[in-house]
Parts: sequence; structure tokens; C-alpha cells
Amino acid sequence: MLHQKSRGGKFICCPDLGEFLALIDNASCVVTDSFHGTCFAINFGKQFIEILPNNATGTRNQSILDLTDLSGRILKDFNDYSLADETIEYQKVWKILEEERKKSMERLKELFY
Repeated sequence: MLHQKSRGGKFICCPDLGEFLALIDNASCVVTDSFHGTCFAINFGKQFIEILPNNATGTRNQSILDLTDLSGRILKDFNDYSLADETIEYQKVWKILEEERKKSMERLKELFY
């Protein structure tokens, strides 16, 4: 984490949950390599760029992007941030998520009721 301090921009070390959510909610575009950053950007309807981490958690990021048809948001060239200018059509994304939530609720009802 300390290597992040040498990068440009504003550095916030270990924001509390409210501050983390507010940062995403108030952003015009989110650049993230975290699963939670990706999920909150999607749920808040934010434009975002995904930088897949080079570790096992990258599969979670890839999975949510594939599910929501947003895998095109993955940054492939660190010199080209034009993805930030490509608008995400969230109506389609939220419809997918609504259907997936219904499936999850049905499965939970099957298991527990």
C-alpha cells in the first residue's frame, strides 16, 4: 500500500466505509482494481475503468464484468484511458442484475422455506 503514496493525485489511506462509498458515489469516473470498487461503481451507476489485478481476486472482477456484459471496461493499454469517455448504458446492466437477484432470492427460498 505504501507504494501508492508515490503516485500522483490525492492519496487516502484506509478510508472508513462511509468515506469509501462517498468517494465512489461522488466520482465522475472510477479507476479500480478491486472487486468491491467494481461492484460499487456498477451499483452506483458510475463510469469506470477496470484494471484487473494480477492475483486470484482478478477472477471475481472478471466474473462480475462478464455477467453484466461490461468486460469491455478492462484497461488493456496503460497509455490509453479513452474508456473513461465511453458511456456505460446502465439500464441494460441493472436489468441483468435484477434478474440475477431474483434467481438468488428464489434459490434462497428453495433452501430455507
